[in-house]
Amino acid sequence: MRKRVLPRSKDLIRNSPLLLCAALMVAAAQASAQDFDDDSASDGKWEFVLGAGGFYEPTFEGAKNYETTGLPYFSITYDDRYSLGIEGLSAKFYDSGTLGLTAKIGYEFDRDEADDPHLAGLGDIEGGATLGFGVDYAAGPIDLYADLERSFGDSDGIIGKFGAEVSRPVGQFLLGANLSTTWGNDNHMQSYFGVTAAQSASSGLAAYEAGAGFKRVDLELSATYAFSENWMLLGQIEIGELIGDAAHSPIVQNTTQTSAGIFVAYSF
Repeated sequence: MRKRVLPRSKDLIRNSPLLLCAALMVAAAQASAQDFDDDSASDGKWEFVLGAGGFYEPTFEGAKNYETTGLPYFSITYDDRYSLGIEGLSAKFYDSGTLGLTAKIGYEFDRDEADDPHLAGLGDIEGGATLGFGVDYAAGPIDLYADLERSFGDSDGIIGKFGAEVSRPVGQFLLGANLSTTWGNDNHMQSYFGVTAAQSASSGLAAYEAGAGFKRVDLELSATYAFSENWMLLGQIEIGELIGDAAHSPIVQNTTQTSAGIFVAYSF
């Protein structure tokens, strides 16, 4: 059964992978002790995770420029169902062992003109609260999932993430792979990839209308190393390719988007 908390994708929190990368990597750390040793399951108990990491990522979705950023992390989990952390509040309200249903309240962060010179003249996209729902199904060694999230910020958009992931313990390592695709509705696509006539005049980019559809495909590879009962080292690399209307947007400088991170976490 998939143990990661909603959201699954960088797009379900914001267009930058930074915050989500931390959330997903440490969510894996929370589950890894159980993956290495089933007797350590924390059913009915509290679990706390503290950590910090560094990330190399695009300055915005579709950027050619990259930045390296550090980020602290915390997470509180109860009964492997309820979680509170920098990624938001989530609750798995149904879990049959093979089928799981999860609800989440989170936050979509801003995309500012100051994030990258290429965004000058496009204006800021203010963040806001998000409400999400996720379904996951364990099909043998593969976990299939579908996540949907609505933003109440400036984008007023809806994003869906659909994918499959697998993880395997190998000695003191937990190795994982995830393949996914992301869909956005009209509001989301126009907010992040569209260019209005007014934005075109102020930015110099051609006017462009982005419609609803699938916007990217991602492959993520991760490794978690448990070097003690509580301490873990996590690494992740993700390669994404923008597709559809997103790929043809004049805002997009590079359709291939890569990110990488390394994280140290302490679970107790």
